Amino acid sequence: MAYGSPFSPRPGAATVAPRGRGTEAALARRFVTDVAHAQVETNGLMFVGSRGIGKSTLLGGLATDLRSMGWRVAEVRVSESLSANEALRDSLDSARMRGGARFRDPVGNLRKSVRGGSLSVGLRGPSASVDIERADRGPQIAKLVIDAGEQARRAARPAVIVIDDLDRWSPSQLRQLCEGLSECSRARHPVGVIASGSAAADADLAKADRGQVVDVARLEVLTPAEASAVLRDTAATVGGRFDQQAHDTVVNFSQGHPLRLQLAAHEAWRAAPHGTLHITGHAAQVGVDRARTKLDRQVHAATWTSLSRSEQVVVQTLADGPATQSRTSIEARLSASRRVANVESAVIALIRKNVVKEIPAGRLAFTDPGTAEWVLRNRPPAGSANHVLHASPPAKQIGSAPSAAQAQPTPAALDRSRQSINPTHER
Repeated sequence: MAYGSPFSPRPGAATVAPRGRGTEAALARRFVTDVAHAQVETNGLMFVGSRGIGKSTLLGGLATDLRSMGWRVAEVRVSESLSANEALRDSLDSARMRGGARFRDPVGNLRKSVRGGSLSVGLRGPSASVDIERADRGPQIAKLVIDAGEQARRAARPAVIVIDDLDRWSPSQLRQLCEGLSECSRARHPVGVIASGSAAADADLAKADRGQVVDVARLEVLTPAEASAVLRDTAATVGGRFDQQAHDTVVNFSQGHPLRLQLAAHEAWRAAPHGTLHITGHAAQVGVDRARTKLDRQVHAATWTSLSRSEQVVVQTLADGPATQSRTSIEARLSASRRVANVESAVIALIRKNVVKEIPAGRLAFTDPGTAEWVLRNRPPAGSANHVLHASPPAKQIGSAPSAAQAQPTPAALDRSRQSINPTHER
């Protein structure tokens, strides 16, 4: 096998077998059915989640399912060589929607434009910089979406546009997308959009979605039953199986997080004798130890070094308590010690960086269940300054890397997240 096991960690994807996201898949199917019959005012659905939670895999599975059900499906992903306009235009091509080859522009990287600049004066004298980004080429996004709706109406065959990673879309592109969806909604055209992104992308979309045409669903960790099904079903694709001890070791380590489950199972598979399809408890323990080391170095340590001192203090305070805590309790504990001047700003920054998530009733929790464990294992002794925790930057990231620049969620966007669709009931 190309990657060594059925759980091989491919860049940008976490292994989530179909049974692992049954609730979310059912939600998406209901959504597209309502869109097909023009029974909804909101013809957009966005799955929001942190890195490694399985957004890309979920959307890929949905696209395959919908295509097999007779839907016209366009899969869109912005890349270094394709702008949002080009990616959408290419994906909406009729041949592509039937499963044909994707067009690639061989000179796409060469056509760039300069947008904006800055001048600063420092101790070493004046300096200037410019921001380089691709120009939006091709038809406008709103027109492309409206045309897709017209074609779906004329063909009497509903269409869905699947957009992976809205973090790569600019605010103006998101606004055009929402304008196109609004027009299709008013005209009752049978076309919908299913997308994915981080909390930062949700904040940008909230500002762009003036017509309120996009609903939001949050991707949370898997339940123990779902994690067990993913482990069992994925191994069975090649005729393999985990014995009970191995199964419990991997599932317990994962805490329901798809990336942790995937990496531990992959390492356990590699630790088993070559050619065997039966994973024992010993191999699973070796796999868990290897997975923990990789996650410590490439995820948790790297995240820690990216945080400011105030953010590190909030993270340690959250790690000291129960799995979910209220803002008021964290603020009270930190105010007593006067260690953070502005707790709210630090919390908002942690949400923007996908380290912390906000759940109903204003409670906070880590997006990765392994973060608290890492902090408690690595924090300095009592009385030490928290910033002495050192960590080397990773040589290679695991899973989907967040965008380099992400907008800070506004209070309105955070309130929108609290009121969003939550098919998993905040597991």
